[in-house]
Amino acid sequence: MRMIKSQRFYRYFLSYILITVISLSIMSGVVYNLVLSSMRDEVRHAMINSLDQFRNALDQRIQEMDRMAHQISKHTDLTPFKTTSTGYGAYLAIDELKQFLTTNRFISDIVIHYNSRKVDTLYAASGTYDINHFFNDIFRFKNWDQNQFLIDSASILSPVMRPMDAVLVNQVAEQNYVVYSVPLVASADTPYGTVMFLIPEKSFNQLAANVLGDYNGSVYILGDQGQNLYTYNRGTADAGLMNTLTGMMPGTQNPWSINHIHYQNQEYTVTKKDSTARNYRYLAALPSDQIMYKVDQVKDIYNLTVFGIFIFGVALATALSVRNYKPLQKLMGVIAAQNPASQLPTPSGKKDELDVISTAVANMIRENEGMIHQLHHQAISLREQFVLSLIRGKYKTREEINSYLHSANLPMYDPFFAVFLLYIDDYESFCAEYSDTMQSHLKDSLIRVLEEGADGIGQGCGAELLDGRSMVFVLNLKDGQDTEAILRQYAEQVMSLIRHYFRFTVTIGVGCTYPEVNQISQSFIEASHAARYRLMHGGCRIIYYPDIDQNHVTKRSYPVEILDQLVKSIRQGDQLAVTDAVQKAMTYIRDQNMSVEVALFICFDIVNNVAKTLIELEIELDEATNETLGKLFVPHLETIEELERLITDICLRVCITTSSKKESGNTELLDEIKAYIEENYKDHSLSLKCIADQFGISASYATRFFKNQTGEPLMRYIDCLRMQEAKQLLKTTELTLKDILYEVGYIDSTNFIRKFKRNEGLTPIQYRNLMN
Repeated sequence: MRMIKSQRFYRYFLSYILITVISLSIMSGVVYNLVLSSMRDEVRHAMINSLDQFRNALDQRIQEMDRMAHQISKHTDLTPFKTTSTGYGAYLAIDELKQFLTTNRFISDIVIHYNSRKVDTLYAASGTYDINHFFNDIFRFKNWDQNQFLIDSASILSPVMRPMDAVLVNQVAEQNYVVYSVPLVASADTPYGTVMFLIPEKSFNQLAANVLGDYNGSVYILGDQGQNLYTYNRGTADAGLMNTLTGMMPGTQNPWSINHIHYQNQEYTVTKKDSTARNYRYLAALPSDQIMYKVDQVKDIYNLTVFGIFIFGVALATALSVRNYKPLQKLMGVIAAQNPASQLPTPSGKKDELDVISTAVANMIRENEGMIHQLHHQAISLREQFVLSLIRGKYKTREEINSYLHSANLPMYDPFFAVFLLYIDDYESFCAEYSDTMQSHLKDSLIRVLEEGADGIGQGCGAELLDGRSMVFVLNLKDGQDTEAILRQYAEQVMSLIRHYFRFTVTIGVGCTYPEVNQISQSFIEASHAARYRLMHGGCRIIYYPDIDQNHVTKRSYPVEILDQLVKSIRQGDQLAVTDAVQKAMTYIRDQNMSVEVALFICFDIVNNVAKTLIELEIELDEATNETLGKLFVPHLETIEELERLITDICLRVCITTSSKKESGNTELLDEIKAYIEENYKDHSLSLKCIADQFGISASYATRFFKNQTGEPLMRYIDCLRMQEAKQLLKTTELTLKDILYEVGYIDSTNFIRKFKRNEGLTPIQYRNLMN
């Protein structure tokens, strides 16, 4: 029962549970992305490949029929003259057509019609026919007769595939046929006849069946006008699905695509491939739940596995919590037996074992405060030389420094070393306020504060660096304690004393702890690097090197939009916008967790952009502004706050100058132009000339005026409004892309898609799918 009531036990338990949850989250994310996503991709690729095979096979058949038509047009025995000169000519024509037919099992019959014949006779591989007899008795098409055929034959200029039609063959059996017609062209460009290839439905079905595999679904071939040329269904067929697909296809520019549509409460996966031979489109529509069935099975198994691992993790967390708590419980028993006062409850009203142990340890430290280390004061110059030698890495082993420590009365024999670097903030004011003697005295006092504060945790010695602004302190920490926690506690204590007893502030950089003498120089480098981060964090604070994100080298980013906003605001003379842009830029530098080198680069680039803008505006600066501008180019910036203050000051001065140069009516005219654009931007006829005519100004003046006032081109402003409205319609409505174009004021879909993708990185359809 004691264990169950222990607050510390449940902290252990919740910690292990948190580790289990985090581990499972990482594992599940990796498995989901690597396995389930790859399986979905494989299914999609299989659909694309099967449809691609169907397309290639059919395109190959079409190309073969085109070659046969070309060979027929060049064949001497198949010319209009040769076939009609004698009866034997017709016999030879039929024989040649039979030979063509035997080379291609995809075709049922080949029929030739000559346009210039007075008597309309058709020559086919199956014989010669009067045109009326052919269309009434031999091949009676449901939606095609001899009159329409003659019209088509006389007007055809390129190969045409008619949609599949029901045909009564020899007045006996009704079959479905597709007719592929190719004009016959000799030396002239005008066709002298037409060759028809009669293709039975089964020829298409044999190819289309492979697309669906074992699934139910539909395969379609669409013409260049979107008409349905061929349909193959397995399972339930629905004409409404075809209409939905036809409405979805216009506007797609990619040669292939995969889309998902919902029809009658069911989701379909639709694959599209464009023909390489003609302007045909091949579509395959399959129910998504069929093709993703195996993926869903794997997903269910995966979810059960994750749940099982979680249950196992909970059991393991319980066992580990019990195992780790038992030694703490035993230690509590020893402390309670020797010091019952340590059993006092914590401020929360509940006992925490670590708090009780910490109280006992603190009591032990206070009881042993009478044991003070004997300090041997040596010459300050000797101590400083020793410290400087340590941070420069002159000594490599403990044996090299032991003799020197004894003579200098520096008992730094403990196992761990850490380096502090103290950096005086606002050194210019420090030098102006204190004399040289006073400065030296204050620096020595700082070092004594560090040395005296180290009592109880170790020993240390310090020295002033050559720049006069910095002081270094080498701390020698005792063994048997949490060095990092003690280091931080000591640094906070020292900073508190400095704030309380000194009238100036310092920044403290703290390096890592190391067990070897030759690593003291590394700790000094780390402390120096940490102190440089006062640029972003500000002065009068402690900066620990371990707290610096060592991964920020890979986090390269740049506030391009913020700098653009700053430049535009300066040009417009907008003081509020300038102040906001400067604050955003400085906040960006603080929040991005970037390295101090990158921060300095961005700071100097901000300064350069401001200076460049002042030069471009050709503004004559007064003496105060010139003085402020000169401070911006000091090589070493103090802090981000100082830079923000200086840049804001100079930019506000420039804004006042810029605003005074503007015409008094500019604001009113700008507001009227913006209001007119926001009211009429959905009108596709809105143009620069319309806007200029509306306000009685020239188009060039309108463009120049708008850009000078806002820093943004007029037409780009209109495009931004239209794009915002288009994105809203894509997210909140089911309007087609064509309707959205009309709603926001565009006419050319290609131009709209190109602009949309340039702005958003996605096509409109991809954006809608992503938002939904």
